[in-house]
Amino acid sequence: MNTKKIMIAISLVLTVFLVGCGGNSIVSETFESSNNLTEENSSTLNLDSDHEPDFANDTASEAFENDNYPTEEDSPTLSLDSNNGFDSYYEEEFCEGDFDIRKFRPRFYDMALPFAELVGLEVFDDWLMSRSDEERENENVAVSFIRDFNISREDFTRANEELRQLWASHGALPTDSDSFELYPVDLIFTFDNERINRYFLRENSAAVVNFGMGMETGNARPLFYNMPGPFAELVGRETFIEWKHSRSDEQRANESIAVSFIKYFNISREDFTKANEEVRRVWNQLRASAEDGAIFEVYDVDLIFSFDNERINEFFLWENSLNPQEREFGRGERE
Repeated sequence: MNTKKIMIAISLVLTVFLVGCGGNSIVSETFESSNNLTEENSSTLNLDSDHEPDFANDTASEAFENDNYPTEEDSPTLSLDSNNGFDSYYEEEFCEGDFDIRKFRPRFYDMALPFAELVGLEVFDDWLMSRSDEERENENVAVSFIRDFNISREDFTRANEELRQLWASHGALPTDSDSFELYPVDLIFTFDNERINRYFLRENSAAVVNFGMGMETGNARPLFYNMPGPFAELVGRETFIEWKHSRSDEQRANESIAVSFIKYFNISREDFTKANEEVRRVWNQLRASAEDGAIFEVYDVDLIFSFDNERINEFFLWENSLNPQEREFGRGERE
């Protein structure tokens, strides 16, 4: 499948969201509190800009390998030339103009200035550029950094805290964007690459606005398979991620993740509803709804707490989406 087709296929899942960094934006109020962050006062290092986006690692496109996807002509919401995307702050500060659908989130590949200063900028830059492609795609940069430079837990934690304070001074939170993510120190120092890599998958982002990125989808809409960050925080992100990836293929295909989540962790209706309302708040800020695309859905709490898998599973079929293009796709009415 060529690049354009991959991007259009992913757009079915993302609809009008995150279709690129070059001037396409849904009006985003999420970043308004941090739009004073400029190139001069930002302490991040974008040391990974020479690498091309890795389409081979994009799992979302695998669900559309049969080329049964909507085209730009079929759906105006899929146009890559529309006015839908993020504001100029996000575009200028965190995008290089490429459609970045790499397998992992930015903190898997890059480290910010406080970490680089632990060994010196020139030394850090030379080391980063010396990493092989195999190492870069299979081991978090922080794990390699700690091992190769014998970085102490104390120094690493101090740099992580310095970065947290930097984001906090600009009103920026990890829930706003993956660009503001911090390292889970306890997890990093396990040096367990399998667990660390799962944690940093795009589909496991804490940022609600990045929900859907990197997901492999099937017959059902995204909320059937995955849950946005506020739900994960009810039990802790690492705990949620490990549990999610422990589900069998049969369970994943036949029971909504929300139903499994509630039963396994004994989640109260009150807590579930609070998390659901936090997701709704973000979509409302973006002026987006389920009619715009499935990634903007929130849960029907009454339906989920009925625990009626037959009704729930039917509800989440693509053919029952509130978005007309997604309905047609799900019904297989495309030629």
